Amino acid sequence: MTLKPGDRTEARCTRCSDITGHVIIAIVNGEIIKVQCCACNSVHKYYPAVVRKAKVAEPAVRRITAGADRKAVMAATPRRAAAATAAPAQQKAAVTRKAMQAAQEAEQNWRAAMERPSAPEARPYAIDMTLAAGDVVSHPVFGMGVVQSVVRPDKAVILFRDDTRNMRCRVE
Repeated sequence: MTLKPGDRTEARCTRCSDITGHVIIAIVNGEIIKVQCCACNSVHKYYPAVVRKAKVAEPAVRRITAGADRKAVMAATPRRAAAATAAPAQQKAAVTRKAMQAAQEAEQNWRAAMERPSAPEARPYAIDMTLAAGDVVSHPVFGMGVVQSVVRPDKAVILFRDDTRNMRCRVE
């Protein structure tokens, strides 16, 4: 069957970014050159609808033929699957390691701030309390904390045992 202008075909639309129905506008030497999308009415070059084939998975069991050495067969096995599973595990381990280091550093900073000799007595935290740098507060959820700085208009950066948090306060 020969195609002619006005016939319908499936093509990849550049505006819709999808495979949609198109009307053929121009054919040169039997090849489709221009099409018009039926969904968005855009006119563009013809891009055939390419259906990508799924990759065939390699068999999990390798057969060893007579006379073949097991090491030779294992050496010929692609190591992509092992590398693919190892990479996310290594990334996860690196993220976990960084999180652990950050938590340890935060706790060391907290301990140093709490053990200083001039630390004032802890006050129970309240949203409407006035805070200044160096004050020690006792929060019902986060525990003991030291005010690192006061950020205007109504925030204080407080170092707790597990993390630094921006908490609400009153500034004079």
